[in-house]
Amino acid sequence: MTVPLASEHPILLARASGEVSADVSFEQLYDLYQRPVYAWLSLRLPASDADDLAQDVWTIFYRRWQAWRFPAELVPEAKPVLSFLYRTCHLTLSAFRRMQERDRAGDLDQAGGVAAPAGTWQRDLEVRQCLSAAREACSADELEILVGKLIGVSARTIARTLGMTESAVDHGYRRAIAKTRAVLVNPGAPQ
Repeated sequence: MTVPLASEHPILLARASGEVSADVSFEQLYDLYQRPVYAWLSLRLPASDADDLAQDVWTIFYRRWQAWRFPAELVPEAKPVLSFLYRTCHLTLSAFRRMQERDRAGDLDQAGGVAAPAGTWQRDLEVRQCLSAAREACSADELEILVGKLIGVSARTIARTLGMTESAVDHGYRRAIAKTRAVLVNPGAPQ
């Protein structure tokens, strides 16, 4: 079960109407979404790399936020900031992985073909167990879909980011939930 995030809509309205500055509204959005951004990245990376990439994501968002264009009508259900952050996380991670692969290839060349080494608590424990089960049971795309949906990203945004249809996203989400549940119920069973 996901905990619903507070809405970004009042923050967007206040920023669009000039009630608050870009910096104040950025801080509010940061407070709202810092944990989902970090969680999304930490599922895919060691903690030190996730910290660095989270800073990169927020730096990119801050620059974009300074010149953010607001539509004439802001729809309360829309989550343009969350969608932007999700897509930015995805693209930043992709760039980071490409850079790592390039560095590893350079290390292999220099080392003569030998790879260099890679570089409330109860609730957190339960979440870690669930995410570990999801990592074990799900494909990379299913894991992307599962995490995106759990933090509140729309199926449309996930579909656009991963290059698939919304129905494929919904199907992938259901499949990921079923696989994760199966691992949690029968930890030693083959997948």
